[in-house]
Amino acid sequence: MSDERWHVRAVALPDGGKATDLWIADGRLADAPVDGARDLPGAFVAPGLVDAHVHLTFETRDRLGLERGSPELIAAHLDLHRRAGVLAVRDAGSLPGVALEPETATGVRVVACGPFLAPPGLFLAHLYEPTPPEEAVDTARRRIRDGTPWAKIIADHPGANGNPLAPRLGYSFELVAEIADAVHAEGGRLAVHVMGDIVREVVEAGADSVEHGNWADPNVVREMAARGTAWCPTLTTVLHHIEPVADRIAAARALLDRQRETLPLAAELGVTLLAGTDEEPHGSVADEVEVLVRYGVPPRAALEAATSGARAYLGLPGLEPGAPADLVTFERDPRDGVDALRTPAAILVAGRRIEPAGASA
Repeated sequence: MSDERWHVRAVALPDGGKATDLWIADGRLADAPVDGARDLPGAFVAPGLVDAHVHLTFETRDRLGLERGSPELIAAHLDLHRRAGVLAVRDAGSLPGVALEPETATGVRVVACGPFLAPPGLFLAHLYEPTPPEEAVDTARRRIRDGTPWAKIIADHPGANGNPLAPRLGYSFELVAEIADAVHAEGGRLAVHVMGDIVREVVEAGADSVEHGNWADPNVVREMAARGTAWCPTLTTVLHHIEPVADRIAAARALLDRQRETLPLAAELGVTLLAGTDEEPHGSVADEVEVLVRYGVPPRAALEAATSGARAYLGLPGLEPGAPADLVTFERDPRDGVDALRTPAAILVAGRRIEPAGASA
């Protein structure tokens, strides 16, 4: 536990109007003055940022050159997040046999979904162990019983032609509903990867969060709002694949137009939006917030998707007294320009100040 003592006078994001005082001692937040506290830079403060869709155990694109599944790769990914002020991540699918601890040496909290759950022949062979349909319910149930808070289903995936706009279906929707019921009965939650136009079926089957789900239409978004289903659109990853071909492929243009309609609607209806980077570099959640705004999500809602809203949804503490002092400050108000998330003034991990990425030694 840190013995550093700090005083923060800043506007709390995303909703604060006036500057308030926070005090930090013994690695925790307090609302009463602490003797010997130093002033922490920054005029705006948020709980540690959240990236709700990452893959810590492997690289979707080779960037670091470290062994897949190795402790060194996992630690390197977590350090990239920490130095960007991302102090909590949801690992949305890990390699089989590689354990992820919720508390890490880097100070980044990990909410695990466990290994991908998908039938034989559907997903990427080097990333999962296939689970036949007749074993899927028991496998999901066992993972929650073993302490993983989430399970993750691959509902569909591109075929041999690699076309993400026309993926193949995995488990039947009836089976997805059975898996959801089993996960919920064990006290867990279910994330479902959806690429095609099957978002309604997945929502109705009982998914707690839809990963990608970019074909969701307005009526499906309304159903999400009614059911309390969260949506993690992983927009930076989707745009990486779709925007370059949108000028010549009608379906790609239609998907982007759909996003410009449904993401603002989701924010308006109170759907829990989650910022997730997926295939993009670890520590780049600020990019995800920016593209959410570019596609019509109000800045406040986009910030909430990477701060207090995401933390509340994942069961993580915010800025309340007694909570671990995991926070980020900014000199500029991110509500006036979300690019401010790229340049934290200060980062505290359990009350200990660390250097942001790009800071001078």
